[in-house]
Amino acid sequence: MKNISFILFVLAALVVGTGTTSCGSDPVTLPSTDTLTEDTTIVEELNNQIQIRFDLYKLNLNVSETDAYYNIDEGKTVVAVVGNDVDYGNANFLIKFDGKSTGTFTTQNNGGGSFEAGIGEGIKREEFNANSSDLTISVTEYGEVGEMIKGTFFGKVKNINSQSVEVKNGKFEVTRTKDK
Repeated sequence: MKNISFILFVLAALVVGTGTTSCGSDPVTLPSTDTLTEDTTIVEELNNQIQIRFDLYKLNLNVSETDAYYNIDEGKTVVAVVGNDVDYGNANFLIKFDGKSTGTFTTQNNGGGSFEAGIGEGIKREEFNANSSDLTISVTEYGEVGEMIKGTFFGKVKNINSQSVEVKNGKFEVTRTKDK
């Protein structure tokens, strides 16, 4: 019995050994740098997130589509956040509020705020707004151009079917650009 076990052990070692070695090395061909494509999307990790239902989107920002500025014609600050969460995918939100200072704004009763959001993409995309819902926006920091606009938001929004959906744990932190 010991001989059979020993023979099986030796055969297994030979099979493994011959499977991992080769007679010669095959040349490795790397693609030329001319054929490589590069993803030029720049992401920035700041404190931007939105929770819709049970999914908390902690966003890595798409810097080319994220902006915060004071809109001179409207008299409102605009905060547009576009990003991606590694677990849940794409999400974005757009916040507008009166003036250019810290404070609390709501989307009800002329509270000075407005809010839109979207999650997913393609046919699985869902969009929400707070036009006829109660959402609170709290701006905790309002820096000069080149500095941060920071805050939080929470409340109710409606989807395309006018169903109420809760938004919570919302945070934004975006570098302010020049007034437009």
